[in-house]
This record gives sequence, structure tokens and C-alpha cells, in this order.
Amino acid sequence: MREEVYADLLFLINFSMDFLCLYLTARFLRRRMRLVLITSAATVGGVYSVVSLFLPFGKIELFLCDIAVCALICTIAFHSLNKAVGQFVKEVVIYLLISMTLGGIMTALFNLLNRLDLPLQQGGDSISSWLFLLLAIISGLTALGSGNILKRMSARRMLTVKIEFEKRSVTLTGMTDTGNILRDPASGKPVIITDIKSTLPILPDPIRQAAIAGRVDKLTEIPVKYSNRIRIIPSETVSGKRLLLGVVPDKIILSGERGESDVSALFAPMPLPSLPEGCSAIIPGELNI
Repeated sequence: MREEVYADLLFLINFSMDFLCLYLTARFLRRRMRLVLITSAATVGGVYSVVSLFLPFGKIELFLCDIAVCALICTIAFHSLNKAVGQFVKEVVIYLLISMTLGGIMTALFNLLNRLDLPLQQGGDSISSWLFLLLAIISGLTALGSGNILKRMSARRMLTVKIEFEKRSVTLTGMTDTGNILRDPASGKPVIITDIKSTLPILPDPIRQAAIAGRVDKLTEIPVKYSNRIRIIPSETVSGKRLLLGVVPDKIILSGERGESDVSALFAPMPLPSLPEGCSAIIPGELNI
């Protein structure tokens, strides 16, 4: 018995699913989405789906290849210099979980609709294109909605934040908040908002003065040696738009009940008068360890 496989259709289906999974992964983790990189990564997944048909490997070898390609896809889609290993592992795991979730939802929906004797197939055992598109959209919306619910459930946790800068360090108590979606435009890294009074002691005097002034024009007075440690972070709140002073630390370590994690992030010192007592930092929800 001969089995026919249409390479173009197989590529298109896997490209679409990989693109959708990467989009959902980026939304779930609040990663910066760059269309060129996500499209390139999905293209790699589509090509691999065709090439894998000709690989002379057993099931175990093919499984290892699948995992390796998933890691490559995430590397391309969420490319960032100086990314922490834990952050990369989280991206791959979330991508795999979303892929399996979408596949499971699509299979369940197909079996459910099949019991209604609807025209689900177009010749042989192949699923019709319109049904595949419908199931993919429903599955994607379901996964996205579930992810938003999970994020809200895990929000507002209290963590310990240790910030190191030029052999100085400060330890703060921070609150996770999915409403903090600040990112460094240059690197795409998330930004932890810190109480200015708590973080001034670790900053050198030129940066400290700029932070106290709270004015971007003061950055011109910072020595050249600190120029690569400063970022301008655009922010928008209910009170309007403003530019924040972002600082690139040597290291930021978050710790809580689930353990400790070295995260890749910046911090922005500013007045935070409305935080709960004992809290001096607002941590992006994606850094909720």
C-alpha cells in the first residue's frame, strides 16, 4: 500500500501551527514579538516536518531531533544576547506545552464534530482545509484564554529581589504584577521598577543624580564609562506617557518559595509611594518564578 504525502501542504500546516504556537508562547511569557524572527522560526519548523519524512532514524532518534528543532525554533524566535539559561529553558518548555495543548484540543474537537456526521474530510482520511483552519483558531483562542487565566492566578506574589551593581548589592522585597510590561527597547529585556530610595545606595553618583532628577536630559552629564549601563525606557500609565531611567545591573537574583533564579532584566529606580508596606519593587509577571 502506497501512502502519498503532499510536501507543500505538510509544510503549510506545520508552518501555520508553529507560527501560532510561537505567537501564543510570546504572549504567555510577554516576550517581544518580532515578525521576521517568528516567521523564520516557523519556516524552519515547516521545512523540518518535510525533511523528517526522509530521515533514516528510529523513534528515539526522531524524538531527540524533534526536541533539538524545538530548541532551535525558540532560539530563532526569541533571539536575545546574554539571555539566562533558565529563561531559554522556560521558553522551550512553554512552547512544547502549548504545542501539545493545541494538538490535543484539535484532536478532541475533531472527534466531537465527527460524531455529528459533518463533512469533515476531503477524500480518504485527510481533514479538510477549512476544518483545520477552524480547529486551529478555536484551539489558539482556548490556549490563549487559558494562559491569561493562569497568569492572573499566579500574579501578585511577593519575591525577594537582589540587585548587584559594581560590587555593591541591595536586597528588596518585590511584588509581581502582570501590569508591568516595561521593556528595554534595545535588548527586549523586562524592567523591574524599584523604589528610588532603596536602590540609590548601589548607584554611582552620576547615575544617582540623574535618577533623583528624574529627567532624561540629565543623562548627558553621565560619564562615558557608564553609557552602556543606561537605557531610556518609554512607559505609559493612566497619568500619561513618560521616559524612565533604566539601569543595566551586573546581576539580578529573584528568590521565593519555589527557589531562586538568576534573571536577565533591568531595573528602573523611581518614587513608588503607593506600594504596600515593606514592598519596594514591582516585578514583571513574566519573571514570576
